[in-house]
Amino acid sequence: MESGEIVYSHAIIEFVAVANEYCAFMESATGFPKREFLEKTSKILPLLYYKASLLPALESILEEGNEKYLGEEQYEAVYQGILGLLGAHNDYLEVIDPVYRDSHENVRGSIAEDLSDIYQDLKDFIMVYRLATPEIMQESIYECKTSFETIWGQRLVNALKVIHSLVTGEDPLEDEPEPGEQGDDKETDTSKWIVSQRQKMWGEDES
Repeated sequence: MESGEIVYSHAIIEFVAVANEYCAFMESATGFPKREFLEKTSKILPLLYYKASLLPALESILEEGNEKYLGEEQYEAVYQGILGLLGAHNDYLEVIDPVYRDSHENVRGSIAEDLSDIYQDLKDFIMVYRLATPEIMQESIYECKTSFETIWGQRLVNALKVIHSLVTGEDPLEDEPEPGEQGDDKETDTSKWIVSQRQKMWGEDES
């Protein structure tokens, strides 16, 4: 099949549509209340994963790959927007390997970073796909599929797991108070944070 036929196949067109919707949503994250943003994200992430898994396995046809278009400022704007919206609900602890669970070999994850990294790859893909020749478009599909399998697919799964816990949990997920709305002498209740719950669980396992 020629490049011109591949890049306009049904599976790719559908993936482009979902990827474009995801990027537009992340760019407008600050326009949503926290709960609504998380609920919408919990719906689009599984669809994005499914459509990415259907992308054809193509070979690289360009020695140097494609140029990256997304600038650091645009990435940072999306990241900071999501981070500010999620506030205390952004961070989570991710166990790398169950073998190391008892030794606390884990890392701190960030929903905002996960979603922004996905956004970065998809935005570059969309920009190339819209403007390039069939050969460059095919290379962008190859790069996006490879990155999905090795990098952002796992980030998507990590973020979705935490977001699912947030939207189905008992936390009201209220937006962060504006400066001055909460007294400095009032201690923040962190008992319902995912980080606190997992730390408590690990502490009980050790006793």
